Amino acid sequence: RSVFIDEKQNIDQSLASVFMSVLGMYPPGVFVKLLNGETSVVTGQGDIMKTPMVHSLIGPSGAKLAFPIPRDTSRSMYAVQDSVDGMMHTMQVNMQTLWGDDASL
Repeated sequence: RSVFIDEKQNIDQSLASVFMSVLGMYPPGVFVKLLNGETSVVTGQGDIMKTPMVHSLIGPSGAKLAFPIPRDTSRSMYAVQDSVDGMMHTMQVNMQTLWGDDASL
C-alpha cells in the first residue's frame, strides 16, 4: 500500500502539494510533447508549475535534433501539451549538456 493513497484510493492532497511545490508539475527528467510538435526533456522548474524549463531533443517531424534546444514553455508555441511515456529507454541523452558539470559525475 502506498503512503500517498488511503484506503479509498484517494491521493493525500497535503503530501501531493509538497511534492508539487518541490518538483513541479513536470519533474526534471520527464519527457514532454510541446504544442509545436517537438519532444523535450524537462531540465528544471519554471516560474510556475505548468511551465517547466525544457530542452527539445526531437523535432516536429520526429527527427532527432543535432543538439538540445532550450525552450521557454511559458510561450504559447512551446507550451507543454502532454507528457510522453517510455522515452527514457529509447533516447540517449548527454546529461552534462542538459544539466551542466554537476551531471558529469
